[in-house]
Amino acid sequence: MSIRYRQAEPADAEAIAQVHVDSWYAAYASFVPTHVLEARSVKDLQVFWKTALEKQPESVIVAENDAGDIVGWISFGICKDEPDTAELFAIYNRPDHFRSGVGTGLWQFARQRLQETGLSVVKVLVFTQATPARRFYESVGFKLVEGSESVFEWHGENLEDVRYEYRFDDA
Repeated sequence: MSIRYRQAEPADAEAIAQVHVDSWYAAYASFVPTHVLEARSVKDLQVFWKTALEKQPESVIVAENDAGDIVGWISFGICKDEPDTAELFAIYNRPDHFRSGVGTGLWQFARQRLQETGLSVVKVLVFTQATPARRFYESVGFKLVEGSESVFEWHGENLEDVRYEYRFDDA
């Protein structure tokens, strides 16, 4: 089975939302409370993604299988609070495509686009307890920023994340 990577389109919103929700449940159910996971519905995320893709489709890349099904996606761009830094906002694969190489392919596509911005650093925030995700980022060249742990409140729960950075100078 081959995977094709392409720029997302507004028509992809429902499939992107479905991958988003399915991936969240599969990857985070062991440490994110159920009510927080349930706050992400396919219907709500479909509206979000359709709007986002109508405004800035170039910042989302999807991975499709031979049947044309979206099996993963990546969202990236300039960091809103650090304009001299790029940010990988999210990357998710369908659970049946975890550890299949799809994430690496998505990152390679996004990395090329981000490198064209001329910025030298890409940041990503990762749940501290998301060990497989942290291993993924480390495997593609991201480095943990020591002391970057932070706690944020989401739907009444305190969750912890950590910052990783990819430096084009180090690649």
